[in-house]
Formats: sequence, structure tokens, C-alpha cells
Amino acid sequence: MREARMNMVQTVEQYRFVHDVLLEALGSRGTFYTSAEFEKTIGSGLTYTRYEEAEMSRQYQSLKAMQQDVDDDAVSAAQLPENRSKNRNQDIVPANNVRPYLSTPVPGHNDYINAVVLPSATRAQGIMATQTPVTPTVVDFWRLVYEHDCFTIVCLEDDKRLYPMMDQVLEMGPFRVTHSTEDTTRDIFSIVQITVTLNEEIDSSRLITVYKLKSRIPGSTEAMLEFVNEIDTKGTSEEHKTLVHCPDGARLCGVFCSILNIISKLRLDKEVDIYLTIRELQCIRPQFIQSYDQYKFCYDMVKEYHRASSVYANM
Repeated sequence: MREARMNMVQTVEQYRFVHDVLLEALGSRGTFYTSAEFEKTIGSGLTYTRYEEAEMSRQYQSLKAMQQDVDDDAVSAAQLPENRSKNRNQDIVPANNVRPYLSTPVPGHNDYINAVVLPSATRAQGIMATQTPVTPTVVDFWRLVYEHDCFTIVCLEDDKRLYPMMDQVLEMGPFRVTHSTEDTTRDIFSIVQITVTLNEEIDSSRLITVYKLKSRIPGSTEAMLEFVNEIDTKGTSEEHKTLVHCPDGARLCGVFCSILNIISKLRLDKEVDIYLTIRELQCIRPQFIQSYDQYKFCYDMVKEYHRASSVYANM
């Protein structure tokens, strides 16, 4: 190619990108299925064949091989002295080009929060993932919710400092967070409606829906599918973002965000590519899907989706 066009691929970054594209293409061979093909090939049973186990392991190892150390320059904001204490884990921090910026003035706080902007199944920036805030950054959490139109929050670890109890009002910087209603009738998760108001300004109130998961991840596929279906069909919106949080913003967020996008794609387009769905998210948050068990759980969820669909079809 260079014999015909000498200036093609001019930098190390461009060469690395071409290399990554090739690895991704090789790693993703045979990972795409239509819904019908997946059910015919892998099925909806509770077990896998030896070949299927080996193929899932190959895919997971391929994803691990493509993970690269992030350059210090790429995460320079997270490593600033005033921001380091805001990170629960110094190895899980956002790159500058994928982090949301905060702008609501709060004395002693800048534009940084340990969060990343992620694609959903339908929008290039439909999801945000963040760590459950440390005490000094609770106000930054609500700045993120308010400024970036996060009308749905997915709480994968409850935190009593973060959400008001019944008839309670939390004052955090310029925000008032008020408990409105709570639905605790489900065994797997609860739904809390809260109101966030900025400086008691007129028309500044936002009604936020918080989905609090009670079961563990990975855990029951049936429970997780009920949780994901509820959020996918009622909690997501083309106009607003969905904010997901867990202790480090990666271990549990990675599993949930991957499954949400996988199930959404199945429902909308009747197709699934678990490998590339996770790869897309790992390009933004490399610490997503930290074990083979988590990767396999994503396959388990597709099987559960087909099992549930078959049950409803036969009713």
C-alpha cells in the first residue's frame, strides 16, 4: 500500500489501530448470530457442550489480549492531585475523551467525576457508568445526574448516604434530593422515585427513577432478566441517559451494561454478538467483564431470554 501512497499510516497510534482492527476481526469470527441461529446452534438449555465452552473461553481470552494499558496522558485529569482522592481505585479511571464534564458551580469542586459515557443499543451516548461516590464526591454524583439528564439510575449497590429515606430530604451542595415514592413489591429489585431540585429555582425539579437491585451479579439469570427487561422497556429513553453505578464503576457495571445492550439488541433487531458488544464497551472502560464467569453469564442471559420468550409464546 505504501508503494502507491507513501503517507498512509503515519503514526504509531494509527498502526496500533490497524493492528487492533485485525485482532478484533479475527477474534469476532463466528460470534454473530440472529436470534433464531443462536437458539438453533447453542440452544436455551442450562448446559454447554465442550466445544461451546472452549469457544467462549477463546472469545474471552481474545478480549483480554486486546486490552491495553492506558497512557498517563490519556487519563491526566483523573491523575491530578486534586482528583486522585475522588477515585476509589486508581487503576479504574476514565480517559479524558470519554469522561463527562461537570459545570454546576460548587465551592471546592471542579469538572471531574470518575464516570464514562457509553453507547446503548440505540444511542451513541445513551448510558453513563460511574463508581458509587466516596463521601466528598456525593454532590458530584448529583451534579452528574442533573446536568447530563440522567432520569433513570440503576443502583447495583445501595448506599444510605446517597438516597433519601421515606419522608427524608438530603441537602447536598446546591441540590435538594427528596424521596417521593417507593415500590418494594418485587423480590429482586425496588423502584424509588426521587425529586432533585437545584437551588429551589422555579421549574428546576427533576423526577428521577432509581432501580435498586437486590440480587447479586452474576446470579440468577431469571432474576437478572426481569431486572433488565424492566429497565429496557420502561426506564430507558431516547431523550435521557441511564446512569449505572457500582462500587468501582466497573465490576458490576460492566456485567449489567453488557447484558442491557445485548438484550436490547435482541429485542429490537433479533440479533446478538456478545463478543463485539462487550468489546465496544471495553474500548471505553477496559475493566468491564473481569472474568470468564462474567463473560459466560452474558451467554447464559441470552439463553434465558430465549427460554422466557418460548414460555410466553406457548401461553
